[in-house]
Amino acid sequence: MKYNEISNRCDVPVNTLKSWRTRYHWKQVHPQPKRCTKNRKRDAAKIVDELEANNDLTEKQKLFASFICNDLMQRGRI
Repeated sequence: MKYNEISNRCDVPVNTLKSWRTRYHWKQVHPQPKRCTKNRKRDAAKIVDELEANNDLTEKQKLFASFICNDLMQRGRI
């Protein structure tokens, strides 16, 4: 709403509204921008290929990482 509309509705001068706004720290509420998640998502096949190509991990570690990857894919996080 604009100052004129509010002042007419409340029978208060416009400058009084402006002074109230600064005195009581009224601010307009802006919606938060949505975060883009496209950049965070990775292709699941690429993750599996990187996992298999990694020679630093043991078989047990690879199995655990693939389990976590599958779980995240089912939840829609990857």
